[in-house]
Amino acid sequence: MPDASPRPPRLHDHHWRALLWSTLSAVLLLPAVAMQFTEEVQWDGADFAVAAVLLGSVGAGVDATLRRWRHPRQRAAMALACVTALMLVWACLAVGFFGPDGAPADLLQGLVLGVALVGGLLARGRAAGMSRVLALTALAQVAVSVVAALAGAPVPWGPTLGFAALWWASSRLFAQAARTGA
Repeated sequence: MPDASPRPPRLHDHHWRALLWSTLSAVLLLPAVAMQFTEEVQWDGADFAVAAVLLGSVGAGVDATLRRWRHPRQRAAMALACVTALMLVWACLAVGFFGPDGAPADLLQGLVLGVALVGGLLARGRAAGMSRVLALTALAQVAVSVVAALAGAPVPWGPTLGFAALWWASSRLFAQAARTGA
């Protein structure tokens, strides 16, 4: 369970946070730089706005994790879950998970994210609860692909299993943190 009492900031926490936000800013600038050298990257203001919201959301999640939890496995687990959620949304928006941009089956990925988000809120960040939530999220990742396949959508099983493995890895990190009393 996260310690609710305030803790003094550790000396190196601000270094990690500065690195986090600098990295996310650099990632946001990459398309702008690439547009100067190739015609294949063509972003407009809306693309940058969506990317900024996505990267900012993940940055805020990881930043809150660094501030809230002391246990390194809880920090790693939550950071991995945040990054996995970002990659899933990015995959759906950039190329489409189940097909070309905007394929109706891509909306099923919202259910996966919903399981993680609602479950995380219900678990209130407690390591044991988060372990179960993220294991269920891994199962949901596979389940939506099975449903999409039954509906006739082309299913990318490699990415499906890759995302499920990332959710599962985060679940196992939370389980390890719960066993050590975090």
